[in-house]
Amino acid sequence: MDRIYLFLIHNDVWIYILSAFGLVWYVTELIRGQRALGRAMFNLERETATRMRNHALSFVLFFVAIVGIVYYVNRFVAPDLPEEVLSPLTPTPDIFATPLATPTPLTTPLAEGVVGGPPVLAPTATLFGAVAEPITDTLPAEDAAAAPTPFAGCIPN
Repeated sequence: MDRIYLFLIHNDVWIYILSAFGLVWYVTELIRGQRALGRAMFNLERETATRMRNHALSFVLFFVAIVGIVYYVNRFVAPDLPEEVLSPLTPTPDIFATPLATPTPLTTPLAEGVVGGPPVLAPTATLFGAVAEPITDTLPAEDAAAAPTPFAGCIPN
């Protein structure tokens, strides 16, 4: 409900302007329908004029109700709303404008005494019948100190 109140409070001027245009338009339609009803001689003319008048009258009542609701919200509801509701929302951080921290490097544990370059990340084919030895000297997942890469600009102070 607070969102509806905030929408009506922030856009009240535009709602009044659009409602005024709608009232002017449909009041003239109401007058045209009333005059056509007064000049109607046949039943078909009366039915058409009555339909035009009733249609215009329903929209006049609709726009008057909108103006009344907006006035009521601004006059009686807005002063009683808490200050937190009326304060502007905090903006969402732009993920593309926020600089990223450098990623943590991927390291692969090598066997002791083996000096090598960066690990090969491409898959290799195993010959038919050859069985690869299982790796047994890896660290358990609980002991690994891997941390996600944080956003440098979003770290709270």
